[in-house]
Amino acid sequence: MSIIYVFFWLISFKLLNGWDIIFIGDQNASLLQGPLYRTILETMIIGPLLETLIFQKSLYFIITLSNWLRHNRCWIVIIGAFVFCSVHFYTLSYVIVTFITGAFFMYMYIIKRHKHGYWSVVLIHAMINGLAIFLNLFE
Repeated sequence: MSIIYVFFWLISFKLLNGWDIIFIGDQNASLLQGPLYRTILETMIIGPLLETLIFQKSLYFIITLSNWLRHNRCWIVIIGAFVFCSVHFYTLSYVIVTFITGAFFMYMYIIKRHKHGYWSVVLIHAMINGLAIFLNLFE
């Protein structure tokens, strides 16, 4: 499933990249301006650790306080995706891609929450961010 997701992510990002509406600038404009070690530290370690804590673990806990939402995984995934993409509000294509990514992260957290769900999402998030760094190096 992860391979299918990464393939879809790459295709959708490249297809949408030419047709874009810019909201607050390009998210990658400053990605590689600093030293590479700092970029890796921020995007592959600190970012995934904090974002998974906030947008999956804590958000899941808050959402499941509601009896109705607790048993409705679909709504939990949609709410998680919406919150995740709302803080990645750079361009229209980026919002769409991060909505899909946020849905994937929340779904992974839900199905793995009793078996290292937090660390599973952190690892996948770090790998996706690493792929973005790698692709930006060759752009």
